[in-house]
Amino acid sequence: MGSINFNKLEKTVSTSVRSTFTYTDLYLDIEETTIKADKFSTARKGKDIRASYDEEAIKNSIINILNTIPGERFLVPEFGANLLDLVFQPISDITANLIGTRIFDAIDRFEPRIQIQNISVIGIVDSHQYDVNIKVIIPTLSRSKVVNLTTTLSQEGFLVTT
Repeated sequence: MGSINFNKLEKTVSTSVRSTFTYTDLYLDIEETTIKADKFSTARKGKDIRASYDEEAIKNSIINILNTIPGERFLVPEFGANLLDLVFQPISDITANLIGTRIFDAIDRFEPRIQIQNISVIGIVDSHQYDVNIKVIIPTLSRSKVVNLTTTLSQEGFLVTT
């Protein structure tokens, strides 16, 4: 009968790196990346999910909230802002105010890491889209860091510009 001696097992090297980031989020699009080489592996190209950190993680989370239609996420069916039905409405101040209200309600509900300072929605009739500026405070980053997210809402969804 065989035996196992656990005293002779070598210590394994931990490959996890202690992060200096407060927040981490994932971009859900798979994209071509170059994976950097370290002392345990060689550099290679492949498709991977990219991560974002701190301020970029918050922006990514907000864009995910705004681009999601409630019911799309199986485990959280109420998640999302339900904005795409409004982009097919006539461009008006009433529609812009409704978009702003839905943005505020969705971010306030699903992104507890921030405080909303201001949301500005301006309709652009010629291109049938809305310019949206969201100003938030992230209290836990760099002494209440203020972040501006400027984006465009069109029939394709939200396109981030800054």
